[in-house]
Amino acid sequence: MLKIYCLILLTLTTAVRAISQSISTESEKQRTEQAFEAQAVRFVRVGDSVQVVYELDFKNIGKIDKDNIVLVQTYISGDDGNQVVLPSVGVYGRNPYYFYYRSAERWLQRPDDIMFRAGEHPDRWLYVATVPYMQWMQNAAVDIVVSDNDYCDGQTLRRQSTVCTVQPKIIKGETTYEVTKHTVSGEANVDYVVNIMKLDPDYHDNQRELDKIRVSIDSLRSNPDNEISGVRIKGWASPEGPYWNNIRLAKGRSESLSDYVSLVNGIDPGIMQVEFEPEDWEGFRKMVEASDLPHKQEIIDIIDDTRRFDDPDKKLDFIRRTYKREWDKVIYPHMMPYLRHTRYWIEYVHTDRTKHVQKDDTLWMLPTADRLLSGDRPTLGARRKTWAVKTNLLFDAALAFNFEVEVPFGKERKYSFLVEDWFPWYVWHHNHRAYQVWNVGFELRRWFYRCYGDRPLLTGWFTGPYIASGKYDIERHGKGEQGEYLSLGWTGGYSWTLGRNWNLECSGSLGVIFGPQRHYHGEFNDRHLIWKENRDFFYVGPTKLKLSLVWLLPNLFKGNKEEGGAL
Repeated sequence: MLKIYCLILLTLTTAVRAISQSISTESEKQRTEQAFEAQAVRFVRVGDSVQVVYELDFKNIGKIDKDNIVLVQTYISGDDGNQVVLPSVGVYGRNPYYFYYRSAERWLQRPDDIMFRAGEHPDRWLYVATVPYMQWMQNAAVDIVVSDNDYCDGQTLRRQSTVCTVQPKIIKGETTYEVTKHTVSGEANVDYVVNIMKLDPDYHDNQRELDKIRVSIDSLRSNPDNEISGVRIKGWASPEGPYWNNIRLAKGRSESLSDYVSLVNGIDPGIMQVEFEPEDWEGFRKMVEASDLPHKQEIIDIIDDTRRFDDPDKKLDFIRRTYKREWDKVIYPHMMPYLRHTRYWIEYVHTDRTKHVQKDDTLWMLPTADRLLSGDRPTLGARRKTWAVKTNLLFDAALAFNFEVEVPFGKERKYSFLVEDWFPWYVWHHNHRAYQVWNVGFELRRWFYRCYGDRPLLTGWFTGPYIASGKYDIERHGKGEQGEYLSLGWTGGYSWTLGRNWNLECSGSLGVIFGPQRHYHGEFNDRHLIWKENRDFFYVGPTKLKLSLVWLLPNLFKGNKEEGGAL
């Protein structure tokens, strides 16, 4: 009878799973085919390069499963089998999103690929890619392919459908003219609110400074034979303030100005280039050199002294303290504001129609997008996450201060080693009460991923053995217990992803605790302990319960920096 029951249950389970997979497959196929819509594709040769530009419409993408990646891949394909793979655009489910952020692995992407988390992608995205021109590309086509990827299977494409194939229109017999490249440059002293990166055109004289850039662009566009090919913006922050914060401000302010110039002046974001320098010490030196400060040469010597002052913050602090009068009266109010500035370069191509160069040239022409959209490019975490620090919230609530350090290891990081320590050490009420415990433990864990990269680092189910040792002194109303113990057992639990760098972990342990125990009475304000009984303590059952907050940290020793796009 039991066998028949099990057989019926197995049959029903298999049928339900098959039906659910069929429904899931059909819905995913429909989502894949309708996820993206490519509009207004432009495929054109620009000098020694080939540029592909089109708009992606994300509005019909629907819901992405937590283990899936919907990927748009773009190829330039020739008749002779040659092919160039361009950067991809992907919308990643929760698990692959956090996996890539924490591990910096690159299964489905290269450094210049674009990665969005499901639910956080824009409605529309302007795709721009440029690659070197090769002769076989004269008769090439652009293929845009959307695919639905199973995260656990790595690069295996479960379904794919070509969104569109674009062939270039070749127009021969055109006369071309001599083309020369030029650059104009200028400086705009755009000011920002203290410690703020967002550009406010109405702040101070910003509108007048921004008009300098607009006038330069409009003057070039007034000549129909000029074509703007690039705009480069470089921003500086003034040296006051921490160096690390000036890096953030200079970068953010330069990007904010670049977005403003692109939007207001109708510049293609694909030709915008942003550079930044945290602190303009060279400009500071020139201002001091041109001034009539009483200690001008001494300040210049300090600026040039890189051996004694290798830290910019220490150098500025020394100038501020040593020459306080010059700092308060001249340097801070009249020099520092002008070191927060931006320089811009506008590159353009001028066609001289009076000089014929050649005939029968080949041009590639396709309709361009009516409206060029842009967005903030997602970026990966600065460093690969390689270890974790934890605290047990249940112990914290009991005032048992504690910490844990966990380090994953192994090729697929399916194992980790954990060290824990908790140490409440209190005595109060005239020594008649004591709450003193010191515990040190070690644990080896096995994480159950379906495959390498199934989940983000240190998440999911785990289990493994532990060993712990400690000593204690628990006293109440002058009567207490002291002793030492050793604990051995087995731990199991589950860890959830809270964010890019945070997990929440729940675990419990079963095992044995044993060791010598001494019962005592405290006399004379506990200055003397009277031993009453010695015995051996032995316990079998639940030994630990944890609800831990986990903070994932990068490698502090190798500085494994990540460049380029994703997360």
